[in-house]
Amino acid sequence: MNFEIGRTYYHLKFADKYLSMPALEPMVFVGRNVFEGEADTYSFQDTVSYVRFGAFGEGEPEAEDVLITSFGSDQLSGIITLEQAHQEIANALRRYAENNEPKLKKIKGKWVTLNPYKSM
Repeated sequence: MNFEIGRTYYHLKFADKYLSMPALEPMVFVGRNVFEGEADTYSFQDTVSYVRFGAFGEGEPEAEDVLITSFGSDQLSGIITLEQAHQEIANALRRYAENNEPKLKKIKGKWVTLNPYKSM
């Protein structure tokens, strides 16, 4: 995906193993390799600080007031557009129904992070 500086994207995550409980976090793309020493990273700013202070590097906000999240090129599969989010929510709703409306419960044992975009 070609990211456009200043455009809002969404970080898609799931809370369950069935991928039926999505969470979308809006983030604004602020550029590639924005910090010294970074190579092949894509950086996104939280929407609250973006609206309050503008794009990262434009103003003088306190560091604790701005949240920048950087992803390597191999970590971008969960960064989607609003148009893609629409389809992902529909897919999650289908999986939710197929799995009898699962509920979250405490995980016992080893924690595993699932990536819905990797081949299973």
